[in-house]
Amino acid sequence: MVVSTLLTDSNGLYSLDDLPTGSYSITVLKENYQSKTLGVIKVSGTTTIVNMSLSSLPGRVTGNVSHQGPISGAEVTASDKDGAVWSTVTDSHGDYAIQGLTPGNCTITVSAAGFQVGFKAAMVFANTTSHVNFVLCPD
Repeated sequence: MVVSTLLTDSNGLYSLDDLPTGSYSITVLKENYQSKTLGVIKVSGTTTIVNMSLSSLPGRVTGNVSHQGPISGAEVTASDKDGAVWSTVTDSHGDYAIQGLTPGNCTITVSAAGFQVGFKAAMVFANTTSHVNFVLCPD
């Protein structure tokens, strides 16, 4: 049963007054962020403070790796500013997809036998797919 729905102010603060004593679940929702629910017990005559932080939904990068046609089996890695690394291999069409990326700037690196390594900067957005294609040059 929903007791109340409210919005935070511009600083992320909220207040729910005159809540009867009891046990409650507080759920926080925001577009492009993972929701969070906490159990809270309200004691009569007291103020209960509940602070929560939300994490951005992950993003995704897809693209194609080619040189006069698709390059299958190329290793594609994405690395973020904190050093986290995700990797995959291109399919028979030269296509790749890397999911679960932390939103923000990242570097996409592609390597394949017989070709120079390719590097590109990419911006990853929460709950969105960014496209980064590569045309590799032979060694």
